[in-house]
Amino acid sequence: MRSPEVAAAIPKLVEKGLLAPEAAAPLLRSAQGELLSIRGELRALLYFGVLAVVGGVSLLVKENLDRIGPVTIAVAIGLGAAACLFWTLRRVPRFSWRRAESSDWAFDFLLLLGILLLGADLAYIEAKFPPLGDAWSYHLLFMSLVTGALAVRCDSRTAWSLALSTFAAWRGVAVASVTGSLGRMDGGGRGL
Repeated sequence: MRSPEVAAAIPKLVEKGLLAPEAAAPLLRSAQGELLSIRGELRALLYFGVLAVVGGVSLLVKENLDRIGPVTIAVAIGLGAAACLFWTLRRVPRFSWRRAESSDWAFDFLLLLGILLLGADLAYIEAKFPPLGDAWSYHLLFMSLVTGALAVRCDSRTAWSLALSTFAAWRGVAVASVTGSLGRMDGGGRGL
């Protein structure tokens, strides 16, 4: 980003001793427009890459269900999720109550991919082999708790927002199932 005012002010700050010369050099290059950050573009590319992988997994399942078989698909998606989560948990910094910046710029996205694959695997298992039957919404609660735990351990704002939205989805499904079983509360349009 070019900023002539900042470029003119940096040498004055160095002369007054308010800014160290080694810190001034990269700031001056940036103010003169010599440095260009593509961090936002890389983050967007990684995010869409994660979405593309998850979308590709869903298409693979849809197109090859009969040929591959439901158990093989469930195991394969589970192994993919486990690989992503294992990689991220091996590289997570030690826990601290302070904000910890990741040393690897792809860390959050592999964590997100692992969580999304785990959720897809649980949804697929529930659809093909309904272990919880009518109480399927507890998969949402389980995913929100697991995602929340991973978000806290890995200090990931992306995973935390996913945990909160999954918890809200579980609450919405739970409330809808209770009101659905009680019937309409407004009398159903019948006169009294």
